[in-house]
Amino acid sequence: MRIVKLLLSFIVFAQVSFGQIYFTTQSGAATPSSAGGGGSTIARWNFTATAYSVSGYNNMIAGASSIGDLTSTDAATGWQLITNGAEWEKYVSAYHVLNNGEGGSSAGSPTYTDFPAEALQGGFLLAQHSTQNTGKYPFEFTNLPAGTYEIKVISSIKASVNSNVPNGRWAFKFGSGSETTQTIAQQANYTTPALVFSGTIAAGEKIQFGPKTLTENSDDVVVVNALIITGTSITYDSDASAFFTAAGITNALQKNAVNTLVGDLKTNSLWTLGSIINPVVGGNSTTHAVNLKSPGTFDLGFNGGWTHASTGMTPNGTTGYATTGWVPSTQIGTGYMSLGAYSRSNIDADNVLMSANSGTNTKFSELTPRTGGQFYGAASSGTHGQVSNTDSRGWFFASRTGASAMFIQKNATQTTNTHATQVPTVQIYVGARNADGVTDRYSNREIAFVWVGSALSTTQASTLYTIIQRYQTILGRQL
Repeated sequence: MRIVKLLLSFIVFAQVSFGQIYFTTQSGAATPSSAGGGGSTIARWNFTATAYSVSGYNNMIAGASSIGDLTSTDAATGWQLITNGAEWEKYVSAYHVLNNGEGGSSAGSPTYTDFPAEALQGGFLLAQHSTQNTGKYPFEFTNLPAGTYEIKVISSIKASVNSNVPNGRWAFKFGSGSETTQTIAQQANYTTPALVFSGTIAAGEKIQFGPKTLTENSDDVVVVNALIITGTSITYDSDASAFFTAAGITNALQKNAVNTLVGDLKTNSLWTLGSIINPVVGGNSTTHAVNLKSPGTFDLGFNGGWTHASTGMTPNGTTGYATTGWVPSTQIGTGYMSLGAYSRSNIDADNVLMSANSGTNTKFSELTPRTGGQFYGAASSGTHGQVSNTDSRGWFFASRTGASAMFIQKNATQTTNTHATQVPTVQIYVGARNADGVTDRYSNREIAFVWVGSALSTTQASTLYTIIQRYQTILGRQL
């Protein structure tokens, strides 16, 4: 069997244009420029084997306890690079290139302008892999919007060993398309990209690539210094786009997170089951108010004191609450409904994340994440489900699935009970209790997601949590 060895001193550049509006960042969130302006979004991954910090780079390998499957999400775009690396190990060899010459800390400047000299400092990685034999690619780009992408591979080695390193073949697969291959020409001083692949992916698809086996009983070396990924003709889901317009969302990372969220909900047949899907994104009261599922319908109406940030929205615990206009008895007469909220605060207090409570506390749908060490939750019930809970951070959820069937959920853990149906006749509030029109039990917990909709099964609820956690991870605020 022929084994391809992959030596890496590795950075990934990502560049994307959105019509006539461009974004330029070095690290952190992307900042929109004016229409017709220039610039690009660049995401960089530094693959040196030792801790070598370069401003603006994602340092993917340094600090890793083991070199196995690694995942890194770029903070500016939300695009994700994954290494499928069961056979990876840290490696330094004679092929090591520092800067643009024969090694050493002052070997010269690179002639390829998109590849800064300082990014080459450090060691390599070695991967032994055959896509022909295993079908698994060493690298994947995920969390990408639909569009056309071009990937350039920069391959450079020390001139003194250039003639001893054979060419290697790479395989690329864009989404559900067919695999394509191309031979990479090893070069000294990396003056041009060694090869270029391009293709188109649909929403939810990924790009897979890596060295490809050519012949049996051979052992070749492929040296890779950088990858550059450029996205053009980027398109978003129509419902996500409608939300961006209504909420005024222009940030590239936030748009990608919401677009991924919508795609995941639709793929798993959950989109149609939600009435209020509030992603709490954008960092201000205007963006936090908008209902992703149907902008302008069941938007949040903020009252009293609230603090809004990129991580979520926080009522002040004394006057802050938000109306939804969603009345369980009106929207779902049977009461077979679900509700959920993502809390980012660990507080033991008798207040609620969400509530609709009528009939003098005999018909309610509400979530109390932690009071007296217990999580209390209900969906159209006269009795709370409860379970021990010492941390009020995370995803809290309740669903009514039958006349005497209900379950509550904290993150991935579910607790079922047989409490009978009692349907509230007042609207759901967020951040406080609506007790027959009287507001009380004000919360001061930060909220980062709100869901209200039809009943979900235990399986659907588990899937919803996974989707929401992925969304929070893209935004870098997961718990």
